Amino acid sequence: MRFLIVIIIFLQSVSFAVAGEKKLPPFFTYLRAVDDTILQEMRYFGVHNFLGRKVRGYEAAECILTKRAALALKSVQQRLVKRGLSLKVYDCYRPVRAVKDFVKWSQNNDQKTKPEFYPTLPKRRLFALGYIARRSAHSRGSTVDLAIVPLPPEQQPDFSFDKQRACFESYEKRFGDNSLDFGTGFDCFHELSHTRNPNIGEIARRNRQLLVSEMARAGFVNYSKEWWHFTLRDEPYRKKHFDFPITAYKGELGRVVKQKTIGEQEIKTEVVEEENRSEFDLEKQVKKVPLRVVCVAEDDVLNVRAEPNSKGEHVGSLPPNAVGIQYKKCLGDVSIERWHALPTQKRKTTVMPWCEISSYKRLSSSLDEIAIEGWVSGAFVVPEGTTARPCLYRR
Repeated sequence: MRFLIVIIIFLQSVSFAVAGEKKLPPFFTYLRAVDDTILQEMRYFGVHNFLGRKVRGYEAAECILTKRAALALKSVQQRLVKRGLSLKVYDCYRPVRAVKDFVKWSQNNDQKTKPEFYPTLPKRRLFALGYIARRSAHSRGSTVDLAIVPLPPEQQPDFSFDKQRACFESYEKRFGDNSLDFGTGFDCFHELSHTRNPNIGEIARRNRQLLVSEMARAGFVNYSKEWWHFTLRDEPYRKKHFDFPITAYKGELGRVVKQKTIGEQEIKTEVVEEENRSEFDLEKQVKKVPLRVVCVAEDDVLNVRAEPNSKGEHVGSLPPNAVGIQYKKCLGDVSIERWHALPTQKRKTTVMPWCEISSYKRLSSSLDEIAIEGWVSGAFVVPEGTTARPCLYRR
């Protein structure tokens, strides 16, 4: 009997682990939820990639990243937009099952995308040469493939297997990507894709320098063999690789972004009302009201951080009982309202939100509003007009 109980517990734990992978892990988010101005051309959801088909694990044309990486990209985007430019992502988080799909592809005889992506190499050598990894950094959630696009973005031609051109051809001859000229196309398995290759043209060299420098300012490190590949230096998951599928984004108003492939080339994206909204989606519809500081002693302050974590740079402080804190959004497993409504024991096991604030007023009405921007821990703030639960933390 004891042996049977052990087997049952083991099977339940395996079932829970598999089911848990279907949801975004803590500290992951959809890029469009952080910055919907960044263009997304998710190549592995369609057919314009080196496999020539949709890759396993890509159930939607969505960019998913750790929240830290997404916020870092947002800072890059804000600087580029001022110059009439925009980021465009090709791939973000990549499930482990997709990497295994790459390996399986490398072992078959399918050569239909060779003319564009690897015209000078046998595909069985792509792993050995470092162009594809058997254990990808993308699966850790803080690696992204991207380019820079002039605004407004130009319309791109449809991809055709019959009209492929080598990815290292000149900008005018290769596939008409609407990005700046970076010397090669995306996922070009060729030495000209090496970021510092001296044989690329002057324009491409300057564009690569721009991309690398802007990404470096946000904390990203470039992979030397791929000008488009960047990993966040301070990534939260350095050793863990994830395998949850990439699914459609559900917006704040209970809307789901649906993608479908028309024929074999075009990806159509449309936003439709979702009929059966989950409890979590409904929580996001709560009207946002100003916040107030709680759980901070009179002789202490609440730190405001540059990033939504306790290790972020300190950019300011909020005094005890500060009110009128205007906030833009809160990130976390549940909304700020829902987190504080949870029983004390449940809150201990639920990832607390972090809220991005823009200004506040002190309790005294005689003081003017004070402008401050940054992130505060949801453990120390509650929406005005609500009763705070017993404090879990004291500063």
